[in-house]
Amino acid sequence: MNISRRTWLAMGMSLGLTACLGGSAPIDVIRDFYMAVAAGNADKATQYLALQQVSADEMRLVKAKVEMMVAQGKSVVDANNGLAKIDMLQEDMAADGNSAKVKVQVTFKNDKTKNESFTLLKEDGHWKIRL
Repeated sequence: MNISRRTWLAMGMSLGLTACLGGSAPIDVIRDFYMAVAAGNADKATQYLALQQVSADEMRLVKAKVEMMVAQGKSVVDANNGLAKIDMLQEDMAADGNSAKVKVQVTFKNDKTKNESFTLLKEDGHWKIRL
């Protein structure tokens, strides 16, 4: 099964909600984003995205796309018997501390794995996943 980067991004977005509520590291946001996707919660997933520069008009389109990506991501998670864990493989923090590139390995409960890369930005002091 080939999974698009956007699907994984949507899954990652879900894991980010917890980070917005107190997660202090990019990996926390990614994990929380994936958890929201696994739960099929697009609203929660959206909270983990860097959307500060998105206009009100564009936001409706973004939310519709996130809902679609979360539904696809949830299907992938369900097809693989759920999420087992998400491990950070690499983190490259920018010198100014306001952005980071993170590579993770997603492990499903059926022991299949998938490596993904994310760029995160700080918005209002919280890490968010860049689309």
